[in-house]
Amino acid sequence: MGDQVETYSGHRLHVRPQRFYWEGAWRLVAQVAAQWRTPQVLHFLVQDENQQWFHLEYQDHVDVWQVRPARPQPSR
Repeated sequence: MGDQVETYSGHRLHVRPQRFYWEGAWRLVAQVAAQWRTPQVLHFLVQDENQQWFHLEYQDHVDVWQVRPARPQPSR
């Protein structure tokens, strides 16, 4: 079983994450800093309402989300 992530779905599934469950509480996504796709995996680098960074990863071939802490990408 994977982690819990709620997303907005519009013209396709999982357009944008809205909130996720981490350490016993739901956290709101305040910002999506990056989004990319690799074969069978959709990735989001997000910042929550507490300014903490997370990598949300959706493995579509098994319909499972994974949430883990992340570091933001340096500004250019």
